[in-house]
Amino acid sequence: MAKRKKNTKVVRKKNTKKLEQVGPLEYEGWNVGDSCWFPVYWEVKSHQGQIMSFHPNDNIEPAVNVMDITHGGYRTIPFRYIFDDAKKAKLFRKEEFAK
Repeated sequence: MAKRKKNTKVVRKKNTKKLEQVGPLEYEGWNVGDSCWFPVYWEVKSHQGQIMSFHPNDNIEPAVNVMDITHGGYRTIPFRYIFDDAKKAKLFRKEEFAK
């Protein structure tokens, strides 16, 4: 009878370096970790997210990196798209994306 093959997997340690914060922790009254609402052009409903980082020196316009709580994932959006209320985001969407 044949012998069973031994498990010879190599176990490697995970890299446990902490990521450093890139960019400012605060920008125009908003802080990293704040909750915000932002519109998206492919849906009528505004999304809720948490601010992860700011990019004030972006080539096109100041931007913010947001973790999307509504649908998951990360989004980099213009800074002018974030609001503290869902109604304000919805009104902005009607004006901005109706063009």
